[in-house]
Amino acid sequence: MPEGGTCGSDWDCARDRCVHSVDASGQGTSACKARAAAGEPCSSPFDCDEAHRCDQPSPPDAGTCAPRLAVGDACEGSLDCQEELRCGEEGTCQAREQAGGPCASDGDCAAGTRCDGATCAPLGAAGAPCSADSDCASFACADATGTCADVCKGG
Repeated sequence: MPEGGTCGSDWDCARDRCVHSVDASGQGTSACKARAAAGEPCSSPFDCDEAHRCDQPSPPDAGTCAPRLAVGDACEGSLDCQEELRCGEEGTCQAREQAGGPCASDGDCAAGTRCDGATCAPLGAAGAPCSADSDCASFACADATGTCADVCKGG
């Protein structure tokens, strides 16, 4: 749906978010609304477009969308940092771990890898064993075979 179109979830909107509201009479409506750009108001990181974070003085106070933070900048969570970065234990934005690096969750690992136990591991190629879609580079684990599917070839 384009901006202003009726929606049920964010997936229904072309590039926006689905905003649910209730009027004074209790009637609920949902419509696609563009994510906020730099300098526009926000109340959560999900209100801002992907290149921005919600810089809030103290939640639930309203904040302002601002560019995501770079390596070494102080952060409170990974959504504060640029997409290829994470908020490390030291409270600063840092590079995500490559394959073989230590991890506690998938968010600690670079694109194309996942946290397997306590180590970042490459996502499975077509034919690799898998137990969940998130194990595969194609994000498709074929239940029947327990292997990563090649979605371009239909399995």
